[in-house]
Amino acid sequence: MQLDSYTFSCSGGMVSNEDAVEKRNLPDGLLCVLADGGGEQTHGGTASRLVAETMRRSPYETGCDAARWLEERLLEANALICSGQKNFQCTMTSTAVALLLQGEQAYWSNIGDSRLYFLHGSSICAVTEDHTEAYEKYKAGQISRSQIVQEERSVLLRSLGRTECRPDSAASGRLETGDAFLLCSDGLWSYLRDEEILIDRLKSRTAGQWGELLLLRAAERLHSDSGNLSLITVMVQ
Repeated sequence: MQLDSYTFSCSGGMVSNEDAVEKRNLPDGLLCVLADGGGEQTHGGTASRLVAETMRRSPYETGCDAARWLEERLLEANALICSGQKNFQCTMTSTAVALLLQGEQAYWSNIGDSRLYFLHGSSICAVTEDHTEAYEKYKAGQISRSQIVQEERSVLLRSLGRTECRPDSAASGRLETGDAFLLCSDGLWSYLRDEEILIDRLKSRTAGQWGELLLLRAAERLHSDSGNLSLITVMVQ
């Protein structure tokens, strides 16, 4: 399985960038992680970097339960962030979404409102759920999916940096040539519709082209106080 990938992260309309993105080559595979930090002062950036560093340095053995491995790494990062809260005497949290591609299958784990989209043929699916009050309203039928962005999305029900940490984990079926994945923070997905993500994928031959088209769309809609903007695009070739 040949994989093409692209990463981008910037501060957007904020003074500092508290997002972190990381890619790691594995035997016959690829690991991607995107984290969106939050908290007092600039320690959100510290929290998100702890997530990325944990994924980068942790040993990985081919043949292990990959989804479980991802979940364990997020729990490990959570412990480090909680320890950092005590050291810095401040609040620091982070969302996280991690994707591991190996062989002909994908595995992922997430917590918070950073998202993973899976694109297959002419369809797109957000395979992760936001752990927010707004998403709970959507699941309860109180608002439509498009109205999630109009709600107070910053109210996270689950994140790293809490004593009780419950990531979600899952795996895909067999991947095919042309399948693609998008990992992104709310600073990107809040400016894009699902059908636009799909259209730009169908127009692109590489992960870089796809990522740049998405960023161009978002750039036209950003305002002065927009949040940090981060994405990772991956194509199966």
